[in-house]
Order: sequence, then structure tokens, then C-alpha cells
Amino acid sequence: MIRCESRENRQVRCPANVGRGEVEIVTQLSKSPCIEGSSYDYDQQSIWVSNGCRADFRVIAYVQAQLVRCESKEQRRRECPVQGRSIRFSRQLSKTACIENQTWGINRFGVWVDRGCRAEFEVR
Repeated sequence: MIRCESRENRQVRCPANVGRGEVEIVTQLSKSPCIEGSSYDYDQQSIWVSNGCRADFRVIAYVQAQLVRCESKEQRRRECPVQGRSIRFSRQLSKTACIENQTWGINRFGVWVDRGCRAEFEVR
């Protein structure tokens, strides 16, 4: 956790190893609002605050996407188990249209395809 505080509305930079990750507010400590891009922001090496924003921040590590291929063969439904915080349709590989909630979808086990849909999915 990184505490960064703007005192007397001054801009302050706080060292933080953000790299290619992101930053989120864990606890706002000030009455002044902490608004990303306005009263706080970040780059690869630091978080900055201004306009009275005071908060505890957390760095969320960058996770490179993994591509997962899922293919419906012989028009049959296929479940492809994947684990990740987010699953996103990346590209269609089949001539058959891949239409969300009709020929492909996401469920608690991962991703499914049906009726000839073949596609790649981005998993983070």
C-alpha cells in the first residue's frame, strides 16, 4: 500500500513501481475528491496527487493476456475451461459466425462455443 498526500493543495509525487500496471484507491483519506486524471494520476515510476487528494493506493500488476482457442467441431457445443479475471472475444477463426450468447458465451467454467464457431479468446 502506498500513501500519497497532497497538503495545502500542492502536487506531490510518491515513488511507486507501477510499471505497466494500474493503480487503484484503497482508502480515500481526504474530504477533497480523488479523481483519476484530475486530482491524481500515475506513470511507471510514481503516483501523483494534487488539490488536497490524500489516499492509500494499491498497484495492480499488469498481467499479459493469454490467447485461448476454442473450437466447435461437427457443429457440437464445446466447453473450454479457462481461468482468469476477464475473458474477451478476440477473433473469429471459422467461416461460421461467432455470435455472443448464440454460438459462443462465457460461463463459470470458462468459455463455450457451438454450431461451428471457432475463435480465440483473450484471458487475463
